[in-house]
Amino acid sequence: MCNVVEIPKPGKLAKALHSPKGWRPITLIATVFKGLKRVAANRLEEAARNAGLLPTQLARPVKGRSATDLLAALLYDVDVNRIA
Repeated sequence: MCNVVEIPKPGKLAKALHSPKGWRPITLIATVFKGLKRVAANRLEEAARNAGLLPTQLARPVKGRSATDLLAALLYDVDVNRIA
């Protein structure tokens, strides 16, 4: 499934490497699981979007929304609050 590999932290002295604080754990996940994770994330996002669970202010990384959409929503909110 996955492996945890310890690599030395950059800039640490040789004597600091004898302590756990001198190392950084890195998780290596198999490529198959990375693909499955992406598929699951896409399905959850689609289900949340179809159920209307995602707020309109959420722009990225939702498919079909961009930073331009977020800016348009912000300008609309500012304009509505200025008139009211």
